[in-house]
Amino acid sequence: MLDIIREADLFEGVSENVLREIARESEEVTFEKDSVIYHVGEASSHIYKLIEGSVDLVMMERHVVHLTVTPTGQIFGWSALVQPYTRMATAKCTAPTKAVRMSRDSIERIIENHPHEGLTILKNLARIVTHRLRDAYTYIHYYGKPDTP
Repeated sequence: MLDIIREADLFEGVSENVLREIARESEEVTFEKDSVIYHVGEASSHIYKLIEGSVDLVMMERHVVHLTVTPTGQIFGWSALVQPYTRMATAKCTAPTKAVRMSRDSIERIIENHPHEGLTILKNLARIVTHRLRDAYTYIHYYGKPDTP
């Protein structure tokens, strides 16, 4: 599990001791193809690191924006770390999927106990959010604005 946590873009630059702590508090989960991991609007208490498989993040109802999560370093479900802790997309498996699930409570406790690494994690989170927003804006610009009711 430690190697998988180490690969996550959210934890770049974090010390080995803190990575071990995160790994101890994480769990491996599996999902079948077409499983929905979470729905837009739900309360969010876990983030995920994809190990294998494929997950579409569906962001809009009338005009669907798919942001596909690939295994290399990416996390998804980051809204668990950002108030108001509400899912901003639906996560649907497009293949049998394996992931590491980490709770917000454990990540926040680790951030509080290790402020230097916590700052690194939060900077990484800001970078991830920025990239995902840029991807969504690019998609909308390329394919057009969503329909309005």
